[in-house]
Parts: sequence; C-alpha cells; structure tokens
Amino acid sequence: MALSLELVENKYSSRKTSVSNAFIDQLYSIGVNKIFYRTYKNTNTKQRLLLKENNDKNNNEIKFPQIYNNFIVSNSDNILKKIQTTDPDVDFYENQKADFSNEIEEYKSLYKYYQKILSLGIVDIYIENQLSIYQYFKSLILINKNITYIDKNFKKFEKLQYLSLTGNYIKTIENLPTSIEKLHLNANLITEWPNFSGFNKLIHIGLSYNKISTFYSPLLKNMNSSLIPSTIISLDLSYNNFEDIVMILNVLTQIRNLKILSFMGNPIFLLPHYKQIIISKFNSITILDEKKINISEKEEYNDFYNLYQNETDLCLNVSIKSVINVDGPPEYNDEILEPGQGATEYVYSIKIILENFDCIETNEEIWNEENRSINFNYNNNIIHKADIKARDSFYSGIRFILNRKKYSYVKNQEKNIKNTEVEEKENVSSKKDKSKQKKKSKKLSQAEIDELKNFYTRTLMEEIEIYDVYIPLNSFLHGEKYIEDIYILNPLIDENILRRVEENTSNDKKKNKGSKKNNVNGKKGEKSKESENNKTKGKDKKKNISSKDIKETVEAENINLTKKISLSIKLN
Repeated sequence: MALSLELVENKYSSRKTSVSNAFIDQLYSIGVNKIFYRTYKNTNTKQRLLLKENNDKNNNEIKFPQIYNNFIVSNSDNILKKIQTTDPDVDFYENQKADFSNEIEEYKSLYKYYQKILSLGIVDIYIENQLSIYQYFKSLILINKNITYIDKNFKKFEKLQYLSLTGNYIKTIENLPTSIEKLHLNANLITEWPNFSGFNKLIHIGLSYNKISTFYSPLLKNMNSSLIPSTIISLDLSYNNFEDIVMILNVLTQIRNLKILSFMGNPIFLLPHYKQIIISKFNSITILDEKKINISEKEEYNDFYNLYQNETDLCLNVSIKSVINVDGPPEYNDEILEPGQGATEYVYSIKIILENFDCIETNEEIWNEENRSINFNYNNNIIHKADIKARDSFYSGIRFILNRKKYSYVKNQEKNIKNTEVEEKENVSSKKDKSKQKKKSKKLSQAEIDELKNFYTRTLMEEIEIYDVYIPLNSFLHGEKYIEDIYILNPLIDENILRRVEENTSNDKKKNKGSKKNNVNGKKGEKSKESENNKTKGKDKKKNISSKDIKETVEAENINLTKKISLSIKLN
C-alpha cells in the first residue's frame, strides 16, 4: 500500500497505549476525572456507618437520593433546595467534543449530579456503581488515538455493543467483550485473522486497510465456519492482501446471512472475472464492493464460478495513439554514401514501465513533419499474476518514456578485411584519378546494390530518453475499469537541445533589403506620400495592440508547443 510501513512500525514501537487508557484519557478531556479513584474501591466502614446512622434517625435533612432514568431524584425538599440554591456550575470542558460514545452526554450529566451530592457530604454507593465505566457504556469510538494493544480490563465492558478502533496501531485482536454487535478495526496493523468464536451477537466486521491474507491463523488449530460467526450480515475486508479466491469462497459460503461484502483493493479484486465469480457463488449477497447486485446479474453469472475459479492473472490493456507537438530530429547531412550504404535514421519508441512488471517497448516510428507528431497506434495486453506485488505497483503508477534513437549503417568488420587492399589503393590515388574513375565507372544494377547492402549493418548509435509521464492506477483498486486521456509530457533533458536547427537565411534577408532600397530610390518621388501614410498606419496599429492581446498570443503559442501523449488503459 501507499503507507510507509517503516514509519508506522517506528511509531508503533515508540509508545504502548491500551484501549482502556485511551478511553480514560477521553473522559479526562471532558472533565470526568475523579470517579475512577472511587469506582474501583469498596466503600469504607466509616461511610457505611454514617449512611446507616442517617437512615436510622430518619434525618430529612440528609435524605438518601435514588436513581431514576439515570438522573438523581430525592424525596427530600431540603436536599433539592440545597442543590438548586448552590452557585451555578461552570463547565470548563463544555467546548470539548464528546463524540467518543453515544452515552457520554448522559454519563457526564450523571457525573455532575454525583459531584453535587459529594459537595453536600453524601456518598451514594448506588450512584458510584451506576457510574462504573465497565457497566455503563454501550458504544465506544476511539479513532486515531495511537492505541497499540487491547488490554485485559477492556473485556470487562460487558454491555458494549458498538466498538470502533479505526486508525490505530493494533497488531493482535484479543480481550474483546463478546457482547459486541458492530466492530470496526479498519486501518490498523493486523496481519492474522482474529478468533471470533463466542461472538454470537456480531453482525458487522470492518477490517479494511490491514494486512490480512488468509482466514487461516497459526493461533487457531482448525479452520472452520466458526472463524466467522454465522450471525454476520456485513463484512468489509477491502484493501487487504487476499490472493486466493477459492479459499475465500470456501469459508464465506458457509455464512448464510451474509448480504454485504467488500474485497475492493485486494489482489483478487484485479481478476478479470472477480465480480462474476463472487455473484455466482453467493445467492444471499445484495451489495458487493459498495454496489447493488441486480437479479439479472445473478442469473447472468450463475455458472461463472465453475468456468473461472482457477483464474489467477490480471490483464491490463495499454493503447497508445500518438505523441503530438514534438520537435523533429536534428537535421543531418550524411557524407557521400557508398553504394549499398543506408542513410542515418532517427526513430522514436515508448517504454512502458510498471513496477514489478516486465518493461515493455512499443514499435519504432518516425517523426511526421507535417503535423509534428509521431503516430504509434500501439495496443498490447500486459499479463501478470494478481498478487500483492501487482496490486502495490498500481499505487506507484505506470510510467511512459519517449525515446529517440539514432541508427547508422556501419561496415561489417569481417567483410572490411577482405577489401582493405582496395581501400588503401583508393586512399593513395589523387582527386584527379578519382574524377577520371567516376567518369569511366558504370552505373551499378539494383542486384549489385542489394548485394553491397550486406556489407553494412544497421547499428544503434544513440538512444535518449526525452520525455515521460506518470499515470496513477490506484483508481483501478477503487472500482474503475477504464482510463483515457491526453497527458502532458515532462522533459527529461534540456528542450533546447531537441529543437531542430533551421537554415540560416540572414544572407537572403540582406539581399532582399538591398533590392527594396533600390526600388524605393527609383520611385521616390512617386511613392513618398504612400510610404508616409503606411508609416502612420503602422504606428496606429502598434498602438492598438494591447499587452493583453500579446499575452493571449503568447499563451496560445505555448499551448500549441506543449508536448502531449494520447493513450488509454483498461483493466480487463
């Protein structure tokens, strides 16, 4: 995945925080910070004797209050008056978010009343029992609290129904109360499937963004349906490391109530017929990877499991149309070519690089001078096993590199040895002799020229990577199947080096200027007025051209010069 495992591991090892401690820290943050020292202790003997003495005396001044619907009430008017007439409480924590439990607001109100009773010198054991965190809370939401493990005390939350520990650093799942109905452990460091035996009320498990690859676990002796409670209705295992679709189906098909399932972002999600295989095997599922399943789809994919259950490879189709606005190769003047020797060639190709895949190169094409483009019309399928490496490479993205190659025709060394004597004689002879030989020499036939071609080999003299572009593929892990666009290429070398050197036409311009002067002098009298009018008109035009127009013109020229590549990528 895109996460830095080294960073996560360092943070994990630097601090140890339990779930219980993280929860208590949250209570402290909203001002509930005293009850815990009393909740875990028995009421002392003096307090019991005081309460008993007050009850025996029937003292109305200190009437023992009771709990009704989690609020303190009392039959004693005196007690109520004392509570009501005290100075109003100032809550210094009222601006603190209390969103880590659905019961926290009610719990905080109860705690305030308890503090008022303490201020009156009354200690109520029953209220303290009600304030016990282990018995009171039914929901806990502790997201991104740097929790590293689940402590044994946490198992005492016997009434807990909803638990979210998303975004922490938990490696092992243990000490969870079996009363939980909905469990969220997304984005942790879990690598092994937890033991859910005894969780008879569990209806949802969220374990996305972890490192789980199988339902087998060294901690569990047998692999059977008890690994996943039969009560499960919703299962989110997206963005894990599951590769074996047959193993997955063998386990999950035993859960008859399963209706919502997600394996998005797993290696198996990249299989060409992943969706069809899942639908054909599950009659109960209504939502797969956050999309509803139609009845027609179930009928259409009825037999796909038998056809594609052994499918293990993904297929990525890459199609490259063209590259536009590219400067042509440098102009060159080959020396006088010998018979059979080919001219220097410049061609272009594109390298396709995807991490953990074999590097692929397109066909070689020439530059089109008319529209300054290179037409590739390339189409190819990239096949790879749908494993963790392939999945992770989609996060890195695919890279396209435009290459420019220079080929020259070089004489073969072995054949040159036979002709060394002839070449030496030709080098010794004078220019006059050469000219005479040319006049006397006969034209070679096409067959003779073709035979001479064998003396030369087309040799790669230069290869330069000139432009590239990165295209992310992580959208394929979220359910997208097709990408098509025109992408801007980034230069890899100085673009001034790539520009064609145009012929110098300064001499022609000077000649043209001279001829114009002569013509003007010859007809000076006749066209003096016209020239003056033209000058004034030219000045007026220059004044009318604003800086905005110039800016727009420059921007338009820059857009036309932008190097772009047109391509499409499809996950079959």
